Order: sequence, then C-alpha cells, then structure tokens
Amino acid sequence: MEGKRPITWHELRLFPIIFWRQGVVRSTPFPFWWQLVAIAFQKPYLLYNYFVALSR
Repeated sequence: MEGKRPITWHELRLFPIIFWRQGVVRSTPFPFWWQLVAIAFQKPYLLYNYFVALSR
C-alpha cells in the first residue's frame, strides 16, 4: 500500500472531468458508477489508482 500524500490541485481538477467523461458521456455509464461504488466500499485505498488508470 502506498504512503499517504496530499492530492494536488491538478488531480482535483481531473475528478470532475473523469466523472463527466466516464459516467455521463460514454454509452456505458452504469459499469463506471457500479465499479466506483464497489471500489470505494470494498478497497478504498485503490480508489486513487482507479482514477489514475481512467485518466490515461
């Protein structure tokens, strides 16, 4: 598990962009929201890595 570090302003700006592109614009928003909630509850320490993978 990675050490905790503060989230930068640049990273905070990416969250709404990812939410919009993955959760609204795409033709399959349901899997995104389902996976996001599942990761947040089951393995919250992987949430940051999930967002990093989606932003690439």
